[in-house]
Amino acid sequence: MLTDEQIANMNPAPKLLFDAQWAEAARAIEAASCAERDKRIAELERELVAAKSVPMKYRRMAFNAELQVENANLRKELEAVRKDAERYRWLRDSDHWPAAFDSHIAPEPVRGGYLDAAIDAAKERT
Repeated sequence: MLTDEQIANMNPAPKLLFDAQWAEAARAIEAASCAERDKRIAELERELVAAKSVPMKYRRMAFNAELQVENANLRKELEAVRKDAERYRWLRDSDHWPAAFDSHIAPEPVRGGYLDAAIDAAKERT
C-alpha cells in the first residue's frame, strides 16, 4: 500500500488520466441507465395506450370472466375437500373397520378425538 508521501511525490499525469477515464465511464453508465429507463418508460406508455384502447366495458367483462373461472375452480376444490371431510368423519365416528390401532400388542381401535390427536402427532413428526 502506498503511503501519503509516496502518493504526493507521484507524477500527477496518471492520476489525471485515471480521473478522466473514470469520468468517461461514469458518463457511459449514466447514459446507459437513462437509455434503459427511457426504454422502459416507452414500453409502459405503449401498454397503457393499448389498455386504454379497449373500452372499460370489455375490460370489466374480461376481468369478470377471469373471476368466474377462478370461482368455478374454487367450487370444485371445495367440493373435493367436503367429500374428503365426509369420508374422514364417517371413518372416524363409525363402528366400521378402524382407521388405526393403538398398538400392535393390544390392538384397540383409535377413533374420534383420539384419532384426530394421533393424526396431528404423526403430521408433526413428518
